[in-house]
Amino acid sequence: MRQTHQLLVVVSRETWQSEWTDWEIATARQEDKRLLAARMDSTNISPLGLVDAQAVWIDPFDPAVLIQGGI
Repeated sequence: MRQTHQLLVVVSRETWQSEWTDWEIATARQEDKRLLAARMDSTNISPLGLVDAQAVWIDPFDPAVLIQGGI
C-alpha cells in the first residue's frame, strides 16, 4: 500500500461487509491516495468508507477507461 498512488475498490455483492476493505479505504484516505471505485452490479452496496470519500467511480466494463487514462 505504501508504494501506490491510488486504490481501486471493486464493489461486489459482499464488499460492504469486508473489514479489510474498510481498512484499505481508511488507510488510503489517511495517506491522501486517490480512490477509485467500480461497482460490479448496480445493486451492490458501497462500503461506508466510500460514502464520503469522494471516490472516482469508473465503469469496470469499459476498457477505454483504463486505456485512455480515465483513471
